[in-house]
Amino acid sequence: MSGRCQAKKVTEGLNCYIQGCLISRVPACPPPSLIDHFLAVIAPDLRTTVFVNELQPVALMKPKRAMKKGQLVMLDDILDVKKLELGVPVPRESAIIFISSYGWRKSLFFDFGPILQPPVERDYDLGVLLGHQHAYLLFQDQLKITERQWHCMFEQHWFPFRFLPVEVIKKMLNIASEGWQIDEILDDPKVLATIDEAIQSSEAFLSPAVLSEHRELLTHAFQRYQAKDYKSCVSILYPRIEGVLRSIHAEVGIGKASCTRVVDSATLQYEQTLGQSNLLMPSKFREYLTRVYFREWHPGDTPEHVSRHTVSHGVAPVCKFDRKAAIIGILTVLQIGLYLDVELPTPS
Repeated sequence: MSGRCQAKKVTEGLNCYIQGCLISRVPACPPPSLIDHFLAVIAPDLRTTVFVNELQPVALMKPKRAMKKGQLVMLDDILDVKKLELGVPVPRESAIIFISSYGWRKSLFFDFGPILQPPVERDYDLGVLLGHQHAYLLFQDQLKITERQWHCMFEQHWFPFRFLPVEVIKKMLNIASEGWQIDEILDDPKVLATIDEAIQSSEAFLSPAVLSEHRELLTHAFQRYQAKDYKSCVSILYPRIEGVLRSIHAEVGIGKASCTRVVDSATLQYEQTLGQSNLLMPSKFREYLTRVYFREWHPGDTPEHVSRHTVSHGVAPVCKFDRKAAIIGILTVLQIGLYLDVELPTPS
């Protein structure tokens, strides 16, 4: 039996269990197709409190732009999903079953550990974990990338940067599945518009104190991009990205600032606060920095790519100081900035 068939049978069995043993026992509970969200909080004595379509969950997100209260939030406005607050207490000593929806998609989260014998009390931030699950519900395509797709993207120096539009990332992944040229997304007007909008808002994204000594040069590089002076933009950004990483390492890292250590430090605080399995995919971004930005180059080799080493050693081909390299440099800087924003806001 294939893994896919096994997963399907497990899912079907779990759905039958939830429907037969829980949902069907809730008085006046609507049919599954009409359930937007479902929460069961099970106490150690098995007394259960159930909420069906009664909650007002609050997702704590980082937006791409300034948002006003009551303004409609689109998928392209979301950079990160940090937490999902249910609005009701869920004690650590209680088990939980939570079903949520986005359109026709459904997600199921459960933790029976606290009511096992012996009990396994929850030792994680439930809101953060539910935030990860909510992100998967919203951005499923981006969080189930195959190794084939990753390989193709890295080979062509691309990453599903959070500042790229949702439809552009989807197109990138489709192209990577076939092993075609991802650079064709550069002809999409949405990409250029997104870069311009990100540059206009860059002051907010470059605000962390650790970036203070780099802010002036980064801003100048962005201005050179807007002037279509890609050679200057790339010449400034690629060495300076390492400087940004070294500054982060000096603040949070341990040991001498080697390439490996500064890459590890880039996402350290973020992962310590928000974990590994989230929309920013920190482990994959570290791999991207290692394999693409710090791509190896040895004296005597004829380089055909732009990286920290080829630019800093003055051997990168002039023809590669182009719009693509400039855009990727800008997106890399902005992506690093997202890992510096680790404070969890409190819902009002």
